[in-house]
Amino acid sequence: MDRIDPALLEHPAPGTTARRNPVALIVDDDGVGRAVLGRALVKLGHDLVMARNGAEGVARYQDSAPDIVFMDVRMPVMDGHEAGREIKRLAGDRFVPLVFVTATDDEDGLLACAEAGGDAFLIKPYTAQKVIAQVRAMGRIAAVHRRTRELGNRLSAEQHTAKLIFDNVLLPPNVRPPALRFHLSPATTFSGDLYLSAYGPDGSLHVLLGDFTGHGLAAAVGALPAAAVFRAMCAKGFAPAAILGEINTKLRGVLPTGLFFAAAYVQVSRAPARSPKARSITPR
Repeated sequence: MDRIDPALLEHPAPGTTARRNPVALIVDDDGVGRAVLGRALVKLGHDLVMARNGAEGVARYQDSAPDIVFMDVRMPVMDGHEAGREIKRLAGDRFVPLVFVTATDDEDGLLACAEAGGDAFLIKPYTAQKVIAQVRAMGRIAAVHRRTRELGNRLSAEQHTAKLIFDNVLLPPNVRPPALRFHLSPATTFSGDLYLSAYGPDGSLHVLLGDFTGHGLAAAVGALPAAAVFRAMCAKGFAPAAILGEINTKLRGVLPTGLFFAAAYVQVSRAPARSPKARSITPR
């Protein structure tokens, strides 16, 4: 690894200030190319990390965790395409802009760079203004990625918390007779699947299996009012038809248009059903 002399670039050496400057990794086997590009990046406030081939560039990426990578295409040991693919693999969900620096502007060459993970291009010869434009454009995209990831992480955490609350409200009150087994496997954190079970005053077992349209929190919002009606009316000994009718009335009042609930209801009596008495039919 080599670094451009900070004095030459009129920029303080890395680590001399408390605030972390953005780090730019330049991978190029041409020392002049590294210096020219480095000058423009230092004026933008970047600290520089240098590599002279693709393999060294991958190693420097792992060491320095740069905020942006400038990658030459034709280099010894490992070319820019292979190095770019490996850096993107190492980056994972983190968006690290990869700018290919190339002397060709033919469509096949640019397509190969894009397929290797390139997010932008610098065509040689380039000016400092083009470097600045690319850095600022990539910075805006990186900021959007960071904000999106932060919002996604926050949403995921909130959904898991809400799911714990839903599960604590919906599942523990269910009765668990030895002969009854159930399994819920939602496609996402939340789902519209609903399983409810309760005993009536006469000891009969009531089971409601249902599914709200869609996925996610929107599909699960109807589960709480449906469960409240089911348990309250089972405890009072209402028949399945009356319970389903009240659930339907309740959901019609709270669900938006287009969201509906399909359900199957089973009641199992404690005592075996009596066989109906045979009746004789007298022919006319």
